[in-house]
Amino acid sequence: MTPKGSASFSIKGFLHAVPVTASWRDGYLIADEELSEEIDHLIAGECTFLSTDGLTMKASLSEPSAALLTVVRSFSQVTQANIKFVLDDRWGPIVDGEGTVIEIRRPGAPPGTLGGLRGSPYVDSAQSSVAPT
Repeated sequence: MTPKGSASFSIKGFLHAVPVTASWRDGYLIADEELSEEIDHLIAGECTFLSTDGLTMKASLSEPSAALLTVVRSFSQVTQANIKFVLDDRWGPIVDGEGTVIEIRRPGAPPGTLGGLRGSPYVDSAQSSVAPT
């Protein structure tokens, strides 16, 4: 669990062609009304996320990873993300809408690499014999 005061994120994008934004910090969300309704629907519907190793996590705004998954899933399209906590690799690669894997800057990596694109389409190794580059 991430200590209080050390986790936050902000997301920009679209919900059904309408520009929307959301910001989360330590269990508190500020979001456009339309997006808030989508998020509430996921939580009330007990949406569950499944990791690559079988871990499940319910939609929630109380814990950083759950909040990020819940908020991102509420968007139709994400155009910008600023994530200020370490992402757990068990949730698999982050892939944009065109199949491009988005690299996440690891602790100690040089500034400017956060959210950089690797530039290669994502290939699920379980479904293909071609390894991603």
